[in-house]
Amino acid sequence: MSRLGGCLAPNGGRGRLRRRYRELAAARIAALREFIDYVKAKPGVWLPTREQIARWYLGEAAGHMKRR
Repeated sequence: MSRLGGCLAPNGGRGRLRRRYRELAAARIAALREFIDYVKAKPGVWLPTREQIARWYLGEAAGHMKRR
């Protein structure tokens, strides 16, 4: 047993830690969704997919890449 959060927890408190990790992950996902909605609401903002980023990079920055 270990001391975790002021109480004794079996198995080193791993069950509690896993639960807490899931809770924090859910909060991060919610915050990211809120941010994306906020950004999408702004005029003139480009929110590209990864494919669009790759195509833009290859078109715009190709001259900056070293050829082998």
